Amino acid sequence: MSTQFVIHHDESAKRFITTIEDQDCFLEYKDADEHTWEFFHTFVPESLRHHGIAAKLAEFALTFAKQHHKKITPTCSYVMNFIAKNKRFRDLVD
Repeated sequence: MSTQFVIHHDESAKRFITTIEDQDCFLEYKDADEHTWEFFHTFVPESLRHHGIAAKLAEFALTFAKQHHKKITPTCSYVMNFIAKNKRFRDLVD
């Protein structure tokens, strides 16, 4: 597996997504209100797990949210744990 991959924001699907080895990996969100996104689901296919893909998705999505002045309500356990380990994103939590 290549360690290089591109993540993009699919606003219409409300996902941050990358495709690796023809498989989609994504972090889904929904609008909680005008200024807050709820990050509720992160998915990486089993065959691609343990390569840091979920961490890259979380980092990208949280950085994107910060740049766009959004607050986050993390209901996805992966995102909650990621924020707990990465203090620079704690100010995003609503």
